[in-house]
Amino acid sequence: WIAIMLLAIAGWKFTYGLENYVDINFHDPSFYLLNGVTLHENGLPDAENGPFYAVWFYLLSLTQPDRIELFYRDYKLLTILLPLMIYLVLRRCSVSSIAALVGSALSLVSFFNFPSFTRVSHFAVCIILASLVGASFARRFQTATAIAALGALFASYVRPELFLAWMMLSILCVATFLYGYWREVRGRDLIPLGLFVLVNAAVLYFLGIPVAGGRGVVAFAEHFAINWAGWTGSSLDPWT
Repeated sequence: WIAIMLLAIAGWKFTYGLENYVDINFHDPSFYLLNGVTLHENGLPDAENGPFYAVWFYLLSLTQPDRIELFYRDYKLLTILLPLMIYLVLRRCSVSSIAALVGSALSLVSFFNFPSFTRVSHFAVCIILASLVGASFARRFQTATAIAALGALFASYVRPELFLAWMMLSILCVATFLYGYWREVRGRDLIPLGLFVLVNAAVLYFLGIPVAGGRGVVAFAEHFAINWAGWTGSSLDPWT
């Protein structure tokens, strides 16, 4: 708890006054913010447009209605929350408290954390790390795999490409449950498997499939265009 408090205080100090030298980004971050503050009017965005991140913005807006301040509050909180989650995962992996604290502190000030404007990725990583912390408390490998798979599913409603991770973990989860059932036939072992399938099916039914739309194709096109311009030395603007 002392280490967590130290990280939180350091994060607060590190992000204090960032609105004086970090400008508002009018691309993806503002898009997600708008989805959040209009959630009660327009409902949840499509599955491929980060509905869980919109819910995050909506909850933050309940305490901070000013949209400019809301932008910076999200920026600050995710900058601080990420190293805190990294610390918890490291400790659950039996890393010493000193090494975990140093590693988490370095992640606080690292290039991948603070300067990056893609805060949506930070939010997705925090969901994944939280699921790994939860999985670390499971006594059985099957249960841990199920928790990790659910974490990947929830994260895919922030970053749709993580849906592939959910598919792989779900296959692993079902296979381990069936293998355990085959090794020692016990009807009660099928109950958690049924609950896992039911929860996943319910989430997919009500929220939709994150990769069902065209956003993934657009994202691939953008990355390919950037790489192609680099490979060929083209003067064309890859974003156009």
